[in-house]
Parts: sequence; C-alpha cells; structure tokens
Amino acid sequence: MRSDQNSYRVEEEAVAGGVVYLLRDEEAQTEARIAPGIGNNLFSFVARPAGHPLEVMLAPDSLSQLSQFPIGFGIPVLFPFPDLVRNAEYEFEGRIYHLERRPHSRHASHAFAFDRPWSVIEHNTGQGATLRSAFRWQDHSDIQAQYPFPFELVVTYTLRGNVLQVQGEVTNLGQSRMPMGFGLHPYFRLPLSERGRREDCLVRTPTTHKWEVDEELLPTGRIVIPPPEKDFSRLRPLGRQAVDDVYTGVQFRDGWSESVLVDPSVGVEVAMRADNRFREIVIYAPPDRPTIALEPYTHTTDAIHLQAQGIDAGLIVLEPGARWTGKVEIVVRQIRSQ
Repeated sequence: MRSDQNSYRVEEEAVAGGVVYLLRDEEAQTEARIAPGIGNNLFSFVARPAGHPLEVMLAPDSLSQLSQFPIGFGIPVLFPFPDLVRNAEYEFEGRIYHLERRPHSRHASHAFAFDRPWSVIEHNTGQGATLRSAFRWQDHSDIQAQYPFPFELVVTYTLRGNVLQVQGEVTNLGQSRMPMGFGLHPYFRLPLSERGRREDCLVRTPTTHKWEVDEELLPTGRIVIPPPEKDFSRLRPLGRQAVDDVYTGVQFRDGWSESVLVDPSVGVEVAMRADNRFREIVIYAPPDRPTIALEPYTHTTDAIHLQAQGIDAGLIVLEPGARWTGKVEIVVRQIRSQ
C-alpha cells in the first residue's frame, strides 16, 4: 500500500537545447524525462526493480543529440502512418497525396509526429506523475497538404513505480473520413546492464506469424511463419543476429499482449504490454547499436497500399468526429535476486 499519494512530482526543467519535463515517483524513486519540443519523446525511464537505478531506454547524451536523431532514442511517437509508405505517396478515396521523403530514401518513414514540437496540455499527480501533450494538425502548416485531415493527437504519459503507461488518443476534427495508424518505437537498452551481453538477452513476443517483406523491407502482402531463428513466440536468446520484422497473429490475454526482454546478467525483465488496439509488433534489433525496439503498431508497414489491394493490413479509418484510443505499458520487474 502506497503510504504517500503526494509522492508524485511533475517538474519543468530548462536544459541546454530546450525544455524537459520530469516525472518522478518519490516513494519508488523512479523517474522519466520527456521532451515535448522534440516529438514529445520520453527519452529516459529510470526504474528501480530491485532498489537500484536502471536506465531502461536507450537515452541520448543530450537534447542536441535527440534533436539531431529524433527517431533513434527513447520512445518516438509514430502517427499517422507508422513505418514506411511506399514511394512516399498514397491514395485515399480517389485522391493521391504525396508525403515528404526521408534523406536517401524514396519512401516516406514514420510520418510527422516524432520530430515536430508538441504542446503541453496539463500535468497532474492524482494517480501518478502524469503529463498530457497534444500534436494538432492546425499547428503544422507543412503537413496539411500531405495529410489534409484535421486531427488532434493527445499522448498521456503516467509514471507509477516501475510502470510507465502511454495512452494515445486521436480525434478526427475534419468533415471527411481520415485514414490513420498509430505506433510507438520504444528503444530499450540492450543489454540492460553494463555487465550483460547482447547475445545472452532473451526475447519473447506473443505472435504466431510475420509479414513477408521484399528487399526494401516493404510487405508483399503475404503472412508467413517465421523461420526458426526469428521465431520469438517462446522466450529465446536474441544472439548476434539483426532483426527488423513486423510480427502478427498477436495473442491477447484479458485484452493485453505482452512482449518481454530479459537481461540475465541483472535478472531483470522489461515487459511491453499493449492493448488489443495494437495488432502488430515490430522487433527491431540493429547489429551496430546497443538497443532493441519492441514496437506496438495498429497496422503493418505500408498498410494504406495493402488495404487498397484488398488485404487486411489494419488501416484505421476514422469517421468525422470519431475518436480512437489505445494504451501501452512498460513494466520493469526483478525476476531473480542478485
């Protein structure tokens, strides 16, 4: 039983490169840091699963580094199209729209929300240390021709003990139907401890299949059984292999899926829990960076093109005035005493 409900804190900090909001649970001595001006990225989460501080996220050295590589640290928020859109264009209800390309790519990647400034709406300490921020269509004239669908995206971060909750809410503010998807790209440290080894860390996702992709990592439309070395339906070592795949056939228990990363060197498990609005999970483990991303998506890569081909890729279409919501939790647990 928590002894002091007032132990939650939310503080605004001026640091080199911008403003950061600190969420803190004084009793548990856990904390998280968010940069609303850089994609509302929660770039640090320090948990204490066994009484010792443990940075869970791959955190940047500075806000300047995060600003230079906003898709590479913490928890980038992906909206309205997570991952790639083929040829940086899409058709919806008879009209073709063109998206901005990322450098050195002919495809669009991760859309608009992860690197632009957000507006803080409120913060409170009622049920945890909570920050609510918004990304509003009308505040960003550079995206309006690419995506002419007025919306408001609100993300709420809540820290309570060793649990971080992320809630996304999207409202269609326009007069027409709106195509969309939502995803998070949490970069976890790999290994979690300095004394751990990448090849010893264990991974599990509650999935049965994966999307087949071409040489550009775009889905072909076929869903296949993963090869043994990329089958993470049971807890198994990641090894040294690189992984960049969209898994599907997500299994839910009581409305939630749970993917886990285990670092045996510290006996700690990080669980990424997502509600049943998230029907795909991306595993991204590059060979040249100390990180793994377990990413909950509402649809697969390039869903808007697959959907147009009659393939159920998870694309969401919001009616005027409608609202979508989804929740994700990151839970840090000690599973073995040290």
